[in-house]
Amino acid sequence: MNKISIIIVLIIYIIEVKSLKRCQYPQLFSQFVINYNKTYNNFYERNKRCQIFSKNYNEILSHNKLRRSHTKGINEFSDLTSEEFVQRYTGLYRHQDYDYDYEQDICDECESKRLTNEQLNPVKHRSIDLRTEDIPIKHQGDCGSCWVFAATGVYEYYLYRTEGYYTALSEQMSVDCIRPNGCTAGGHPSDSFDFFLDYGVNFASVYPYEAKDTNGCRMLDNFNRQNGLNPKKARLYRLLPGNEQELVNFLHQYGWITVAINGMALKDYNGGIVASQDCPCDTNHAAILVGFDSGKDGIPYWIIKNSYGDQWGDGGYAYLEWGKNTCGIASEIPEDIYRIALV
Repeated sequence: MNKISIIIVLIIYIIEVKSLKRCQYPQLFSQFVINYNKTYNNFYERNKRCQIFSKNYNEILSHNKLRRSHTKGINEFSDLTSEEFVQRYTGLYRHQDYDYDYEQDICDECESKRLTNEQLNPVKHRSIDLRTEDIPIKHQGDCGSCWVFAATGVYEYYLYRTEGYYTALSEQMSVDCIRPNGCTAGGHPSDSFDFFLDYGVNFASVYPYEAKDTNGCRMLDNFNRQNGLNPKKARLYRLLPGNEQELVNFLHQYGWITVAINGMALKDYNGGIVASQDCPCDTNHAAILVGFDSGKDGIPYWIIKNSYGDQWGDGGYAYLEWGKNTCGIASEIPEDIYRIALV
């Protein structure tokens, strides 16, 4: 190796060392890597992730110092930028039947969906909590398949409620078979519901989840009690509540509901109630509405079941302020709530 090559190597080494110094919390990051079983391709990627982690951790500390109604914390997404998180762990697109122009001011739409002071009266049902340990919290993994998990979750709930036992349905079937949807392109819960109605759905035991786009649809269409549900065993219909007050009544009457929300406030969510001012209302993530409470610390809130595993949030759940269209939860209600009933 000649002198010029040696000098170049030394310069690169010095740059790497200086780059390492920009990672503010190396020890905390190392513990994060162990806790969440993280692996990186090389030194540069690890250092980049450490820097992103440090920036996110500073934002977490700053937020928690403000003593807002919800707290943030380190979780498996703490080494991702906001853009990466949205791209890889949300996946909802606005349904084609929803008349919406992204060029308009999103804030105008948010305000139009919020209840007025006159409407913010105590609702008929003070508390509804439909969570059950019999239906597990699932994890969509590194795949924009929230729309599938919201749909299968609601379907599983109705099967559980009518049949008396839990049966896991296949999310991978929707990812593979509904095109052009998938992990990368995303989708909408109504896409899965329509597919279930037309073709049925396999059980997860025969069509397990892989958290990726595969080479094609492998759906088993000769349904029996061992592999899936025949499409004739389910029908779908729409509910059209006018606002969040009416949505409480529908939740009480029918149970779990798929909802469209903004996923950004969920990235570092650790617990507490997300206030409307802390979450944008342009929707990009699908989840399941499983409960309502008229007041915790004076704030009425929704209970949301997510698809990020039971180590995220409050055991897999999050709480959103009620009546203020928090995270856009009311933005798609008039058009896009689909329900399932067994026939």
